[in-house]
Amino acid sequence: MIEITCPACGEHEDLRGERRDGEVAVVCGACGASFVRDLTPRCTACGSEDLVPVPTNLLEDAGRGEQRAPTGIVDRLLCWECGATDATASDATAAQGDWRARRADLGLDRHRRSSWD
Repeated sequence: MIEITCPACGEHEDLRGERRDGEVAVVCGACGASFVRDLTPRCTACGSEDLVPVPTNLLEDAGRGEQRAPTGIVDRLLCWECGATDATASDATAAQGDWRARRADLGLDRHRRSSWD
């Protein structure tokens, strides 16, 4: 979960927000300060805004026999810069090794613009 704090006093609980054109106008109940929070998703590992959706299977919890069945598909955001999977999660970590070379080896650079945008 994203932690939002007032830049004036550091308050993180007594905040109220109102959505306006892709942003949230936030007012701090503790000090009365107001600020704008941008809703653009960013990679928590590197800060990049260059994220692409990757369809991922949702699996139910293991039942008898430790088998898990698919229950649906959800888009997880992959960071195009650092390779972090589920890039907006608070515990996102960058891919190990040289991600840019690996994505080129896999042919992802060639398909990105036509398939994912």
